[in-house]
Amino acid sequence: MGYPLNQSAWRRGWNDTKTVWTSWQFFILDAVVAVVIGSVFQWYWGLGIVLFGMLCAWLAVTITAPVRQRNEARHLLSKIPSKKKVIADKLAEFWLDGENLRASIIQHKLQENALDSYNRWGNTIKDYFNANPSELGQAKLLRFIPSIDELRVPIPDEFNFDRETSYAYIMLSLQTDKLKSLIEEFLE
Repeated sequence: MGYPLNQSAWRRGWNDTKTVWTSWQFFILDAVVAVVIGSVFQWYWGLGIVLFGMLCAWLAVTITAPVRQRNEARHLLSKIPSKKKVIADKLAEFWLDGENLRASIIQHKLQENALDSYNRWGNTIKDYFNANPSELGQAKLLRFIPSIDELRVPIPDEFNFDRETSYAYIMLSLQTDKLKSLIEEFLE
């Protein structure tokens, strides 16, 4: 795994061959076979066996180089989180922020600036959608925006919200649900 994956099979084979030739196991095996053959026959037969062993090692390593490169690429890709998972995680962060904002509105902590907080939250999401047009795009952003019929969400009387806070609460309720469905879609 010490070589770049953009090498040709020949280059990768040659780099791996140098590693094989310098390994002590190959050296000992080739030397023992060469000495045995050289002592039984002539010395040049032993030299021929050494050269033949080196040629066979080069062929074997070069032929199997593409398979090793493919396996290394698969291994590296398995370490990289998928783009969909990264987007789903980011959308989950937005969802959690929206749920926290809605809880703050319910607990009357944001009565005065609920609409401003909602607008900041929504603009952050729009910016994220616009920054990832190929994965999210305009269609999913439009799907995220509630329709007129959906805006008729009843607000419990005990909340006693003003008009702006009611609007922020309704939009957060609808959009966090829509974010949740988008997250589930990306995790499929």
